[in-house]
Amino acid sequence: MPRCHGNTKSGSRCKRTIAEDERYCSLHAGQATDEPEESGEPQESEACCESLFDTDSLDALLALAVGGALIVAAIAFRRVIRIF
Repeated sequence: MPRCHGNTKSGSRCKRTIAEDERYCSLHAGQATDEPEESGEPQESEACCESLFDTDSLDALLALAVGGALIVAAIAFRRVIRIF
C-alpha cells in the first residue's frame, strides 16, 4: 500500500497508508493545495526571481562592494601606519 505524501509537524513524512488513487491521508489532505505541480518548466516564483538578479546588476553590486572594502582597508592601513 502506498504511503501518504504529507509531512508531520516535526517535518518527517507521514507513515499512514492511503488508497491507490489518493496522495494524502485524511490528516494531511490540507497539504494537497500546498504542493507545486510537477512539470519541467520553472514555477512562477522561480521565473519572477530570475529577472531580479540579472548579471549587470550583480556585477555593479560586486564592484560597489569591492570598492567599499578597499576604502575600509585604506582607512585601517592609515591608522596602523600612524601607530608606528
